[in-house]
Amino acid sequence: MLARLAPRRLALAAVALLLILLAWWGLLGAGRGLDSRRLSGANGEPLRFLAPADATGVPGVIIAHGFSGSTPFMLGFGQPLARAGYGVMLLDFDGHGSARVRLDDNSLPRNLDAAYVALIAQPEIDPARVALLGHSMGSGAVMSAAIADAERYRATIAVSPTGAEVSPQSPRNLLLMAGTLEPRFAANGRDLLARAGGANDDLAGGRAGRWSTPNVEHITILFSGVAHQAALDWLNHLRPAGGDTRPTGGSSGTWPIWPAGCCW
Repeated sequence: MLARLAPRRLALAAVALLLILLAWWGLLGAGRGLDSRRLSGANGEPLRFLAPADATGVPGVIIAHGFSGSTPFMLGFGQPLARAGYGVMLLDFDGHGSARVRLDDNSLPRNLDAAYVALIAQPEIDPARVALLGHSMGSGAVMSAAIADAERYRATIAVSPTGAEVSPQSPRNLLLMAGTLEPRFAANGRDLLARAGGANDDLAGGRAGRWSTPNVEHITILFSGVAHQAALDWLNHLRPAGGDTRPTGGSSGTWPIWPAGCCW
């Protein structure tokens, strides 16, 4: 069969395989120096917790994947945040990844609630400082969760946003980002930002919203170093002055670094 493939196709296949291997090697390397625990939620949700070694009293972030996604797809966001001093809880929604429960109409809020309970139970976490980050299907889930319980979550990051009943009051400290190569989600973001009251810098009042546009599409945004840094910068605004937000074990705090542009 290989003999039938044109040399050019064989070369492209080899390059693609090499890039995949390099990406996974980078992910494995980015996890060094972090405490990592596999947990189960109250309903059996597969959870993965990441935090800096010997961390105490750090802010927490729950990270939710999109439709047909799973925890590994979101490590590009999770590992840089953990290396920068956050405790991160990733989950597989029902019907996804290693979850054994079928997806139903109540799965997303139920799974997120279980992830929250598990996150604040970790000894490293300050339960008064918890944020949410979600991609695509997960973006709608985290925005809805932050609207339903505005006091629980201090910030929400919606990547490739879908829909939610946002307002100028909630979610608190909402960051929206989408790739310029996914125009439908970019349009969703613009609509959500307008309904949230537009861009402003009232972080202390919990009503800030900004629009970030990495030059990527629906999947590659998950691997964009610019998108990772935008999320980290947004959350760092909410940390106490003088707090240590430097990534551990590296200088950039993002992995992998893919070419991308960002406009605010």
